[in-house]
Amino acid sequence: MSDSILGAAPARAPDTWSVGDITLTSRFLLGTAGYPSPQVLREAIAASGTQVVTVGLKRQLAPPTPAATTALWRSSAPR
Repeated sequence: MSDSILGAAPARAPDTWSVGDITLTSRFLLGTAGYPSPQVLREAIAASGTQVVTVGLKRQLAPPTPAATTALWRSSAPR
């Protein structure tokens, strides 16, 4: 019997979307609010498989320097 008789779905191209010149395959966006520590946030990012993380920082809660903030983002980035 052929696949069409059994009702098998045809192969599909990967579902991608782009932001600027970056092509993404995951549509899951992860917010950073509510995590008890930067380490738990890193683990959640890694476990989720997300490619997009949203960040909102209050000035008084931000790491002490811009370099510390950038280091947190880069240490969590998959690329």
